[in-house]
Amino acid sequence: MAFKVVLTVQELEEHLREQLEFLELSAESYDRGKDGEAKRLASTIRVLVHETRSSHSLLG
Repeated sequence: MAFKVVLTVQELEEHLREQLEFLELSAESYDRGKDGEAKRLASTIRVLVHETRSSHSLLG
């Protein structure tokens, strides 16, 4: 059984700030040669933009 989680604007903004920080930190690590960070970058980007019928992106 699926249920819908309703977040406040403030909660969504905090999640967005976190995701942007994750992107920045992973990009810095990737640039220093940590190739595995590419997977984390992809996961974070997915959280930001991936839309389906049952889930919504953070930017959506």
